[in-house]
Amino acid sequence: MHGPASQLETAILQRMSSMERVVQFSNRLSIHFQQVRLIINNLPTEDTERCGRLRDNLAILIEAADTSLKAIDITQTALRRQETVLRSIQSLTAALDSLDQQQRLSNQNRGISFSNGMMQLERAFAGLGLSDAQEAVLLNIVRDTWEQIATSYSDESGLQNRLSGIIQHLQESLQQAE
Repeated sequence: MHGPASQLETAILQRMSSMERVVQFSNRLSIHFQQVRLIINNLPTEDTERCGRLRDNLAILIEAADTSLKAIDITQTALRRQETVLRSIQSLTAALDSLDQQQRLSNQNRGISFSNGMMQLERAFAGLGLSDAQEAVLLNIVRDTWEQIATSYSDESGLQNRLSGIIQHLQESLQQAE
């Protein structure tokens, strides 16, 4: 180990990618895998048994390092995907929560508007000179219509409650993920 690779060593490292995994020439050894490359310039060739063991062990170490780097890459990719999914769930949860609140407020406003409208209608009847029976017929028509509308909103409230449950579940899941 003597610092950064020289231009010659860099050229050799690049050339290694097209060669066999383990190449030995005289006292030089080159081992390369996809993400890890190694050059040994002073392999002890005088002891062939030791040299062979060293070459085999270095090849195993370089392969293990390459495998570890691949595992790290896979883990980082999975973590990035998980973060993306979590951000999407957070965004979806916030949008659904906003929608839920807006719908509930809208339901309340409809009820208030109907009540106000009924009071205005009853006040208007006083100035029209209608009989009690005529007022009752008109009020019944309006009330029946409102009950039909309220029933359809009641059916919608079941969906609204399911939406609230989903939002609650998503929020709990996000808290557990943190």
